[in-house]
Amino acid sequence: MRKLSVNEGRKLTVIMNDSEGNEVARRSVKTNEFGSVSGEFDIPTGLRNGWFSLEIKEGKKFIGHDSFRVDEFVLPTFEVSIDRNKKLYFAGDEVPVTGSVKSYSGHNVTGARAELTVMRYDGIVYEESKVIGTDNTFAFSVPTNSTGWYDVTVKVIDPTGETIESRSGFSISEELSIGIAVENEAEGEFTLKDEPVYGWRWRGPRIQRAVVTENVLRLRLDVRDDSGSEVPLDVHYAIEGIGSGSAKSGETFELSLDGIPAGLYTIKADAHAGDKAKGSAETRLLVLRPTDKAVPEGVSRV
Repeated sequence: MRKLSVNEGRKLTVIMNDSEGNEVARRSVKTNEFGSVSGEFDIPTGLRNGWFSLEIKEGKKFIGHDSFRVDEFVLPTFEVSIDRNKKLYFAGDEVPVTGSVKSYSGHNVTGARAELTVMRYDGIVYEESKVIGTDNTFAFSVPTNSTGWYDVTVKVIDPTGETIESRSGFSISEELSIGIAVENEAEGEFTLKDEPVYGWRWRGPRIQRAVVTENVLRLRLDVRDDSGSEVPLDVHYAIEGIGSGSAKSGETFELSLDGIPAGLYTIKADAHAGDKAKGSAETRLLVLRPTDKAVPEGVSRV
């Protein structure tokens, strides 16, 4: 095995090159007791910005190199933000893109223009430009004709040429997905008598399942569009033998299980946005308290 050792006292030369590859400075260094070196360079003024490089040599032997970027930093005088839009949209809808420009000085960004670019799958599908309003806001309406994700960029250019941009996006949906979360779910799993199991491995399609050991059921029903974004819709639910009703997407609610016998139940949930999109989901719920003595009918193992 090769033995490694610290190279203390080695004399090295560090060379700094500008963005055009010209040497602008060099200095000699010596490795310390840990085999490392340190130092600093002053970057000369008047050079072109870009990627500078550092070379390390021992005599004429090249040891290593690295690079760093030199650029002029100018503090922005304003910022751009695009309003978040949670509404559900479908192909053919006009989607509003709104936002505002905030000047760090507190003044109006007089004469600034907002340029909108909308892309899908690396292609531009819509562009528009307009002057920022006197209230420092902008508003566009984007036509759509197909489902999927739309990338939105709003670039604001003030009269001095300063340019700041903000990015967002929206989804045009054709389906809804429903998530059923049992928030007081107990640890544990169960298998059903009527499902094919080989050893402990289940085969075939499986419905989500949960175990509750308390006298209350805490549920959260989430509606999401094709992109996975939350959609604020009412969700209808039904649990035969326990109850039914509707709840707001994303809000937790409780159902009492007092007097509800141990057993296997099915939570069914569905939501729809008019006749344009709908979604549904099911979860098998096992109610089994510590005081229950037998495994409920239909369950083979817990």
